[in-house]
Amino acid sequence: MPFQKVHQSYTAIAADLDMAFPMVLDEHERKIVNHSGSSIVIGRSGTGKTTALIYKMRLVDQANATQSNHQAVRQLFVTRSRVLAQHVEATYQGLVDFTNIAFKSPEELKAIAKQSREDPDRALVEFDSEIDLRDDLPDQFSGLQDTHFPLFISFKKV
Repeated sequence: MPFQKVHQSYTAIAADLDMAFPMVLDEHERKIVNHSGSSIVIGRSGTGKTTALIYKMRLVDQANATQSNHQAVRQLFVTRSRVLAQHVEATYQGLVDFTNIAFKSPEELKAIAKQSREDPDRALVEFDSEIDLRDDLPDQFSGLQDTHFPLFISFKKV
């Protein structure tokens, strides 16, 4: 596993990609990540709740993908703030991108880097609290498809 992390870091640097590198989790965060059931995490600001849940969601997705008879897992991250929901989704996607980078071809890496350079202002729009970019969601929870998950939303959207 350490080789893969170094290889991923090297690949990201060689491809001229801006990547969010994984963080080292503390003991409490690891307990949340390794807990096998659903998680509701409550705590003061800055205690690692969000980080732990992002890593847990990624771990569940990776474990599910390796099972031969896997059924789609529908993970839901709900928070009060739409801006935080968008930020958490972007952070989760950054973690997914980082863990998948080792499997990209040089051509794919160049395309990703080019797209990143051509659309640098997207992040500014994504975190504008007045703009809701999740217009792809149905009006009812029962209308959600597997492709909507993992889903990061605010209480207002629920």
